[in-house]
Amino acid sequence: MRRASVLAVSATLICAATVWAQGEGSGAGNTGGGGRATSTTNTNTPPGGGVGTQPGNTPGGDQQRGRSTDPFGQGREQQPQFPEQQMQRPLLLSGKVTLGDNTPPPGPVKIYMDCDGRREPVGYTSSKGTFSVDLNDRNRMSFADASVGGSTTTFGQSQDSFGGMPGSMSSRGAGLGRVNLFGCQLTAELGGYQAEPIQLGTRSVFDKPDVGTMILRRMDGVEGTAVSFTTLSAPKNARKSYDKVFKEVQKKKPDLEKAEKELGKAVAEHPSFAMAWSLMGRVRMLRDNKEGARDAFEKAVAADAKYLDPYPELARMALVEERWDDAVQFSNQLLRLNPHAVPAYYFSAVANFQMDRLVASKQAVMDLKEKGADKHFPQSHQILGMIEAKQGLYEEAAVAFRSYLELDPNGAAVPHIQRQLHEWEVLGVIKKQQTAAAQALPAAQPPK
Repeated sequence: MRRASVLAVSATLICAATVWAQGEGSGAGNTGGGGRATSTTNTNTPPGGGVGTQPGNTPGGDQQRGRSTDPFGQGREQQPQFPEQQMQRPLLLSGKVTLGDNTPPPGPVKIYMDCDGRREPVGYTSSKGTFSVDLNDRNRMSFADASVGGSTTTFGQSQDSFGGMPGSMSSRGAGLGRVNLFGCQLTAELGGYQAEPIQLGTRSVFDKPDVGTMILRRMDGVEGTAVSFTTLSAPKNARKSYDKVFKEVQKKKPDLEKAEKELGKAVAEHPSFAMAWSLMGRVRMLRDNKEGARDAFEKAVAADAKYLDPYPELARMALVEERWDDAVQFSNQLLRLNPHAVPAYYFSAVANFQMDRLVASKQAVMDLKEKGADKHFPQSHQILGMIEAKQGLYEEAAVAFRSYLELDPNGAAVPHIQRQLHEWEVLGVIKKQQTAAAQALPAAQPPK
């Protein structure tokens, strides 16, 4: 009996990966409604295999609805990913993004910073393909991840994130206005395109900010588009309203009410303006109007089913609202249009896991690993461990759990997983893992 109860502890761990609602009044990611989770608890499941838990019902009651962590492994308590702001001067990085023929990209391109696997959006390109980002600006990119962080949070910081890695990198500060960015790179992302990243090193606030040019190249097998064809038929005034709003929402203190009204004019004049509808969805999320945001994203898809931008937002919203079937549907649609959209594999893994579709969930995790993107989604290893535990593959589950601990050492589920691994070792269902210090000790010699 004790073995059964101990092994079943692992069943509670995944709920942190599936609720993904923000704390009280924290912005767009804070959903209060949505359908109840489909319980996958099976009382006849072998020890360690009880998977389904009601989201928000974790040990200790600390994962109450509206205060749980997101499905991307980032809790509210996590620290900023990037160096602490030790000075008031901006730490600027600027450059340019072009297509292979040296022309500007067809639409705004999101700029990411990747440090040792920790990935965070830091800015957008202008209409001419240029960018300028300030790493010392804590308020950067609130719009870029409106569906994740809300109007007062940024990707990878103290609240919710999109696929980011937790943990502070304040140790990168090198003093005298310098920061050590070895192991860091800038990269550009546009649906269906990929750019060679720019490697960084030690930077100073006094350095020239220009870091060079990134060239976007079309990826194979992509049917979706980064720019909707409906934009070509948009009247001049509608396009002008769209451009005006896009500039507005990138300000530190955008007038969101004004932005929504301006977009209202654009879609009234051109009801099939998919890009305007998708931008409307992001603005409404920043205004904490989740129902309105979902309606706008759905209208974007209806206007242009191959336009990529709204699909990740719809999939994430479905996860938040525990609409698992919808999350799988939107993830699969996105992957059909762009098989390189790695977050969709994770969305699918979470949603299928919640519906006890373990084969599909495990396949999604394996696809994520094959793409080399599992490091951006630490809880994919947690999901894999849960699946293998249910299947009685405890050694394999332990490997997956330890991978999670390595990737997300400060994650909300870490204490539960550490306790589970210890209990498995005590019960003898997995081999005890020696610490590095113990492994380094010479073998004991028999007495003479």
